[in-house]
Amino acid sequence: MTALFKSFDSLDMKRGEAVVVAVSGGSDSLALLLAAQSYIETRGKHWSLHAVTVDHGLREASAGEAELVAALCAARGISHRTMRWTGRKPATGIMAAAREARMALLSQCAAELGARVVLVGHTADDQAETIAMRRMRGEGRGIAGIALATLYRGRVWFVRPLLGCRRQDLRDWLGARQISWIDDPSNENRNYERVATRKQLAGTGVEDLLKVQREAMAKRLADNARLASFCDSYLDLDADRRLVVNRDALLDLPHDVALLAIKVLSAVAGGATHLPDEASAERLLEQLVHGRGGSLSRAVIAPRQGLIAFTREQRGLPKIDLARVDTGKPFMWDGRFEGTLLSPASGYVVAHGRAAEPALFCEGEPVEEDVQNKFLALERVVAPWAHLLPSFDLTLATAIGKVIGARIPLTLPLRGHNGRQGLTE
Repeated sequence: MTALFKSFDSLDMKRGEAVVVAVSGGSDSLALLLAAQSYIETRGKHWSLHAVTVDHGLREASAGEAELVAALCAARGISHRTMRWTGRKPATGIMAAAREARMALLSQCAAELGARVVLVGHTADDQAETIAMRRMRGEGRGIAGIALATLYRGRVWFVRPLLGCRRQDLRDWLGARQISWIDDPSNENRNYERVATRKQLAGTGVEDLLKVQREAMAKRLADNARLASFCDSYLDLDADRRLVVNRDALLDLPHDVALLAIKVLSAVAGGATHLPDEASAERLLEQLVHGRGGSLSRAVIAPRQGLIAFTREQRGLPKIDLARVDTGKPFMWDGRFEGTLLSPASGYVVAHGRAAEPALFCEGEPVEEDVQNKFLALERVVAPWAHLLPSFDLTLATAIGKVIGARIPLTLPLRGHNGRQGLTE
């Protein structure tokens, strides 16, 4: 378990700080929990350990499984809580919905406990399966795989210490300690893409896939670093708060980095949740080379006076009725801003100005800024990473955020980490 303990060594946390471990009762999460407890006790870290089980309510046995985890935690003196996914479940896309519900509930629990870190049990096998699936779908930057850490909604880091460990090694470690785990029957359902991929791999070819992942990750990090440096030097906001870059400097970038710049800046300006596809970005880059503009990811891209401006399209913009907003509960506006209603108010949050930024309107007129600020807090976020920010992209997102005045991402809780799957030292 040397690799696992080395990953714990990289955690940059203060004495007494709370840490949440997501525990389903499967072998991976149980090994993570018990190894974390052992690490804390033997290394004198004095972190406050909390196990959390999310009961999705999708199987009759799930409530009983959560109780088994609670009993194991009680026997070992570990704080435990069960969070339940309630309400109606979607008829389609259930796995994606369950994943989002799990992250939201774990994030909620972390906030209640004052924790900025949730440990989750993804392994090297999960990484290999992910790469296999993404290669089949032809995902370029996605071949960098699962990040060692991901920031969820700007509020909590999901950290994955087991990415360097094989699942069978974890099971052998548990078996040697006579600890049993729960096997989720859905892990045998080939209708799920990941299960089908796992069965196809059957433990073989994992190292080859991990090599592909490492190479893709290295390229992603290098491209991000080059683009972050470019943004530090050439990205700005004009008087109308539109994103602008120097045209010649952009077109002088290596082709892959220029293409990435087009994708990222279009997504930032347009508030998109994902980067646009390669072919669309290639067409737009070719148009810019010839002095023409276009549109991409809900953004208008226009060359003018030696600059290229990226601006949100003046269509499809949201209108949020504050009468329907809960006080103190953050809401997303157009993928570009997070709003919080500070006290009950009437009116609408709508787009205003040439950059289509949000403003509070009452009776069809914009409210004075000092009055608006008493009722409504609006904070810029960096699309497409407002929801999930993998540690791969932290440097790039931070560089762009500085220019547009977005909130600073929560400090990465990993010592000596540079976006790679491990330590720099």
